[in-house]
Amino acid sequence: MSNNVTRRKFLATAGATASGFLCLPGDALGQPGSVRTRRSVFSLTAPIADYRTGVGVMKTRSATDPTSWIYQANMHGTYTAPPAGALWNQCQHGSFFFLSWHRMYLYFFERIVRKACGNNAFALPYWNYTSQTLSARQLPLAFRQPTFNSSPNPLYDAARNTGINSTANPAALSYSATLFSTAFGYTNFASAGGSGASFGGQTLAAPAHFAGPHGQLESQPHDIIHGLLGGSGDMGDPNRAARDPIFWLHHANIDRLWKRWLQQGGGRVNPTANNAWMTHEFEFYDENGHKVKLKGSDVLNTVTQLQYRYDDDPVTFGPAAFAVSAEAAPPKKENPVESVAVAEQQGIALGTRPVRVAVTLKEPAKKAVARALGAAAVAADNPITLHLDDVAFDKQPGIYYEVYLNVPADEDNPEFHNGHFVGNLGFFAKTHEPAAGADPHAAMTDGGAKQSHVFDITGLVRELSAEKKWDPEKATITFIPRGLEDSDGHPLEIKTDAKIKVGKVSFQSTKE
Repeated sequence: MSNNVTRRKFLATAGATASGFLCLPGDALGQPGSVRTRRSVFSLTAPIADYRTGVGVMKTRSATDPTSWIYQANMHGTYTAPPAGALWNQCQHGSFFFLSWHRMYLYFFERIVRKACGNNAFALPYWNYTSQTLSARQLPLAFRQPTFNSSPNPLYDAARNTGINSTANPAALSYSATLFSTAFGYTNFASAGGSGASFGGQTLAAPAHFAGPHGQLESQPHDIIHGLLGGSGDMGDPNRAARDPIFWLHHANIDRLWKRWLQQGGGRVNPTANNAWMTHEFEFYDENGHKVKLKGSDVLNTVTQLQYRYDDDPVTFGPAAFAVSAEAAPPKKENPVESVAVAEQQGIALGTRPVRVAVTLKEPAKKAVARALGAAAVAADNPITLHLDDVAFDKQPGIYYEVYLNVPADEDNPEFHNGHFVGNLGFFAKTHEPAAGADPHAAMTDGGAKQSHVFDITGLVRELSAEKKWDPEKATITFIPRGLEDSDGHPLEIKTDAKIKVGKVSFQSTKE
């Protein structure tokens, strides 16, 4: 993030930045090879009818047909043992392959729907939930209706969180759940192995179905949206998420945010200097059921390479809009890290009420903070980060936690714009893999999936210090449970029977 843009200003303006671009007029679509436009699901021209038709056709096909609904969903993840040669359980999570793999996945799925619905102009709509407007954070009506024209609605999934599917009084995603400003504040696409301190995720030498920690955009808003929409149902579990038709619109928005991040400039470029990211070939199926391959270098520019754009893409599609290898700087050498302070309390249980954790700053932590409070250039090279490690949960809780630093003791219900907000702790991982043939939902109660989360708090510590709200001897981390809102924008009661634990809270910084 630029040194002359404060953290609070970025939080306040990033949402408007990514949703306020000029919408372009409709294209003359329909010819093979023409550039199609992915439109907001709330646009009057969003092709919901075509999407409904295409999904309905796909659901009639055999699970062994690569163009069927179940086969495509299983490519992302499944608990069903795959038949020989099946391209199932292929999704990339927890690494810098996350964004590129899902772009390829959506691209071929879009082509399958296009042929199934019979409209050659079809392009996936996207759900831009990143809005202060309550209605934009409610599941679009077309996905909440159990029936359509007196028949089962192909876009409806009964396995969603409580209240999401209501037609009369639908629950809404809370605004803080949709924030992407933290991810946009990172100018590096990738980070070193074992680090989630980057927009796109950690660097791996080869793809991995499930890895961790997650990168910043994957952590927020991607993971949290999954958990809030799905609860313990389909969208809350990566091995079932793609069975919900809203999955594809959610990921189209994540793909769109990748483009909006690049457009911010300031050194934000794709990892084109990394050979593994650029050249590894992933396999998919096209609309004719033929096996096809794509690699990172094939999906850098959605317009010229994949023939689609979003309705808020810039009018001019030039080098400035699409950062490629010619602009990529050599990867910055990562300094080794050390844990400089650990919470005195470990194994922190989280539930339906706020939890405050006291952290004593040891001598190395005091030095790290001193560096962070020094000159901006020094602080940039010596960031201080908050780590939540060994986060375990026995099943998808359907909620998330806002994380705060040094919230005053008398502030029981802080808001994310109050100047103490660190980020959100969400949950999206397969929690248990049951025995073959078992009901996956019946066996998800004892999985104990563990994750790690990292938050750069350098700027926050500097701001708190300037406001005399920083104690060099100790700090307090507060976890505030959040869930859905009702149709009037009021928080719904927080309910979960999931067992959630944070194994360790620590501050880390680069060694001197």
